[in-house]
Amino acid sequence: MQFIEWNTNYEIGNDHIDFEHKIFLGLIRKLAEDLETNRADERVHRTFAEVVKYAEFHFLSEENLMLDVDYPNYARHKELHEELLQKLVVHFEDFEHRKADLIDIVKFLTEWFVRHTITEDMNIGNFIADKALGR
Repeated sequence: MQFIEWNTNYEIGNDHIDFEHKIFLGLIRKLAEDLETNRADERVHRTFAEVVKYAEFHFLSEENLMLDVDYPNYARHKELHEELLQKLVVHFEDFEHRKADLIDIVKFLTEWFVRHTITEDMNIGNFIADKALGR
């Protein structure tokens, strides 16, 4: 499995959110590493649970930032977060019942993270930057 690395393309320009994104990506990577090294099921389960809980925390944090800056696309962005959380819960339950391939889940998470960060989250960063410049 190829591991995703952090790079500056994922930075939206807000230190707080960029820091949280690094942690989020690190957890996805840790889950991939747990799989790669054939960690015990209990460890993989706990890492996956950590990914889900961190996603919840991070999304709340990001949504609070959007409210603080009066981000105009807040409602839609929040919906995207809720959709991912619902999918993650289903994937987690499937994993617990041995109905899901965790490699596919890691690929899904990685692709979602990259796509969401460089599009939706970047829009937040651009909005904040424009607002700071009075545009």
